[in-house]
Amino acid sequence: MSVSRPARPRRRWIWAIVALATATALISPLALLVGVKPAPHREYGPVRVYDRAVTAIRVSAPGGAVAITAGRPGQVSIASTLAWLVTKPAIRERWRGTTLAVSVHCPASDLLADCSASLVVHVPHAAEVVAAVGTGNATVTGLAGPVRVTATSGSLALARLSGPLWATATSGSITGMTGLRSARLTADVGSGSLALGLDRAPRSLSLTVGSGSGHVTVPLGTRYRIDTGPGNAVHLSPGMSNQAAASLIAAEAGSGTLTIGYPGELPG
Repeated sequence: MSVSRPARPRRRWIWAIVALATATALISPLALLVGVKPAPHREYGPVRVYDRAVTAIRVSAPGGAVAITAGRPGQVSIASTLAWLVTKPAIRERWRGTTLAVSVHCPASDLLADCSASLVVHVPHAAEVVAAVGTGNATVTGLAGPVRVTATSGSLALARLSGPLWATATSGSITGMTGLRSARLTADVGSGSLALGLDRAPRSLSLTVGSGSGHVTVPLGTRYRIDTGPGNAVHLSPGMSNQAAASLIAAEAGSGTLTIGYPGELPG
């Protein structure tokens, strides 16, 4: 005679825990990626002041906001605001002679784009400035030294500059409608936008637009030697071209549009 053994209890709770853990592991990162994030940490750093000779400053702040403007002679000041969710950004400063390099560093695996830093930098009026912001934005104002700024999908805002100027944006924007008096100016946008208003006639103006759009105004009545190259669709105000002029405009447009004219006019 056989004796039947009682059936083992089904441990359904174990499978329930496994399922819950798996769902949590999958859903939590997804929720963060679609925007269900906690509020980021924010920290205002102390203002760092260097009282020493400075001829140039180089700033690298990918994804951040940078404002560079004129300050006191022989002095550089840097104010910073840090924001992060997981890993705090680091700001590094290094002197090489009279050149100061400032860089913002975030983790290479910053998938949530939760790490950034904003900088406000004051430099001597005639100092050279080089700034790269990537997807961030840069504002440069009130300087007489050479300025070179670059962005990818970020934005560049320029005002009251009188030294040589180079500005490049890939799919971002370049804007400068106030106080641009540079004798030499180069601006290049890919699929982004360009809007410049020059207060003084440049000796050399080089403009390139890819598939984006550009509109540039020069002082009323000024004349230029024009070089647009073969097959370029660059629109100029009537009477602007004079091949005997001392100043040169070199302009190139791809599949986008570029107009160069006088204030209040619509080049065609």
